[in-house]
Amino acid sequence: MHKYKRFEADDIKALIIKLVPKQNPRRLQEMLDKTVLKRLSIIASNIPFANIRSSKILDIGGSIFWAPIYQHLGYDVINIVELAEGWSCANDYSLSSSQISVFTINAEKNNLPFLDKSLDCVVCFNVLEHMAGDPMKIFKESNRILKTNGCFYLTTPNVIGLDNVVDLIAGRHPYGW
Repeated sequence: MHKYKRFEADDIKALIIKLVPKQNPRRLQEMLDKTVLKRLSIIASNIPFANIRSSKILDIGGSIFWAPIYQHLGYDVINIVELAEGWSCANDYSLSSSQISVFTINAEKNNLPFLDKSLDCVVCFNVLEHMAGDPMKIFKESNRILKTNGCFYLTTPNVIGLDNVVDLIAGRHPYGW
């Protein structure tokens, strides 16, 4: 049975402020937007606490800004798979008692660089809509690397949200690419 923590927007804000460097005020401002904080707090509230010491989590398409949340939940080994080279800044930070590894791979075509049944939790937040092909490769690989009774957590944006509908009507892609 997994245990969860109820995060509020202020909890997420405090964790992000501890990590985000002052030399990147634009990114910090984006992360501290009330709408973003509310969304992040809802998502974070659904990630289970680590079951044991040295629990491992993988964030597919993730961002370093989730690392302090994972650490707060007790994950000692944090893996981030970048889908595009150079957009993560994970190597610029160190979190006490956490090991952060960043891998840049094409997760649509290549196997994830982990042993079978080696991870406790896999998360994939707002990534599928950016994929060019079939997302089943990520599902298959996540299933392969998750331990028995591991947790897989997936989110996708609301395609019929007001902002997305306006973009579609205006002839723009709803996700900005």
